[in-house]
Amino acid sequence: MKLNHPLSQMCKLLFISSFFLFILSSRLFAGIQSEMTELTSVPSTHPIRIVCIGNSITQGKSMQTNVTVPASFGKITDQLSYRFWLWQSLDSLGLNVDFVGTNHIWFQEVGSLAVTTPTSAYTGHTFPRGHEAFYGIKTAGFVAGTTSDNIVYPAFSVRSKNFTADIALIHLGTNDNDIDSVLTRDNIYTVIDLLRAQNDSVIIILAKTITGWKAVNKLVDRMCVAKTSDKSPVIPIDLATGFINDNLTYGTMTWDWVHPNQKGQKFMAQRWFDKILSSLNTVTFDLKNNNGDKIENGKIDFNNQTCYTDLNGIASFKGILPNSRLDYTVTVVGYAGANGSINVVASSNKIITLQNTTRLDTPSAQEMQIFPNPASGLVTFSTNKNTSVSIFDISGKMVYSFALNAASMPIDLSKLGSGVYLVKYHNAQQSFVKKLIIK
Repeated sequence: MKLNHPLSQMCKLLFISSFFLFILSSRLFAGIQSEMTELTSVPSTHPIRIVCIGNSITQGKSMQTNVTVPASFGKITDQLSYRFWLWQSLDSLGLNVDFVGTNHIWFQEVGSLAVTTPTSAYTGHTFPRGHEAFYGIKTAGFVAGTTSDNIVYPAFSVRSKNFTADIALIHLGTNDNDIDSVLTRDNIYTVIDLLRAQNDSVIIILAKTITGWKAVNKLVDRMCVAKTSDKSPVIPIDLATGFINDNLTYGTMTWDWVHPNQKGQKFMAQRWFDKILSSLNTVTFDLKNNNGDKIENGKIDFNNQTCYTDLNGIASFKGILPNSRLDYTVTVVGYAGANGSINVVASSNKIITLQNTTRLDTPSAQEMQIFPNPASGLVTFSTNKNTSVSIFDISGKMVYSFALNAASMPIDLSKLGSGVYLVKYHNAQQSFVKKLIIK
């Protein structure tokens, strides 16, 4: 994935590329309870709550370099940190992500330097401002409390009780003295313990900072091993390797050896993004019928997302938090619906077998005929049984219905307009669906 391009929307591609008739059918019969299980909405689950912890590199500054005017996204001179770019990339995946924390401003964001809260270029969603980062902070001050932009922030033991994080991104230590690296380590341990007091399953991602020369970077790998627990992993991330600090070097990622320019912000965001996704789970659904055949275009609602199965009967949902219990609903025209819940401990595959209930577009030539098809107005319906007929448009709205109680019956459908329609036949013995195209 590249941060300057919208992510491919995998589920939508599967939806578009699949057989059109089944797509229309799945919409049509959501409201026909006699043919399939009634759809139930997926319960709302809380978003993935991420706290970004750090100093000026994480907080960012609400002004352009050496210019006392408000910053605005999209200009190369902005110092607004990696946080927006990371959130936008996660949001564009379809993940429901909230950035949490007690600080909601960029450094110096007061008066005329107020920043208009940005929105995603891909979804239009509004960037959540919360974070735990303070310009110039040392790890000791982060733990003990600080005053920033004339706002008093109490000790982290107090602040941490005001939010709960599912994932914590820690980039601390660049302002600490190298001779105090052990103290830096212990302060970060305190931060981790306090985060776990609110959520014992929090995922901690601990950075080797972009200032690669800092002594604390040499401790990160051992810190992660020492503090990892069964429910709460501490995962190292290397932000130093490949980061260009020298602002006089071509391709520099900073203004001043430390504070990232937009290139550096996006570099950091990409590294965080990749590590976050690798820390989350993927749940795959595998749909089959009672004969063992793959079912394509099955609609699956899960984790507040909707996907359709591909040609192999597979639909995948990424970005699932560990230790989540989530409900699913499966809907396929012609099959009994299915629903249930999954305890997501790790990435997994859920195999679901559906029972066929309705024939789709498979009547014999003697049972039902529509001609011409495609049609331009007058359409003749023929049958050898008394049958009720309902016609639905692409949205699933019934646009016409009648009783077909003659061997042949012409119907004027010129008022329907051009498009693809689904015709549902129902009699005492069976029901099935045929496609009608009006030119």
